[in-house]
Amino acid sequence: RDGTAIVWRLTHDPAVYAVPERSLVGHAHFVSDVCLSADAKYALTSSWDNTMRLWDLASGRSVYTFNGHSKDVLSVSFNPENTK
Repeated sequence: RDGTAIVWRLTHDPAVYAVPERSLVGHAHFVSDVCLSADAKYALTSSWDNTMRLWDLASGRSVYTFNGHSKDVLSVSFNPENTK
């Protein structure tokens, strides 16, 4: 609810299945959806702040903000070739 998406590292340990690895901070409202690129190098998030953000997962930095939506952006997706 704070505009942050969290990247989790899976441990496959039944006691602690995953641990937070990095926070993706930048949205001004709820993050409504997230998807990974086919090569898992990027994440795309949507938010109630009327934007989408493209994230470099290696650095945790937002590399592009898609502005211009007039209302909440509720979902996102990549095509399988990562070209659109």
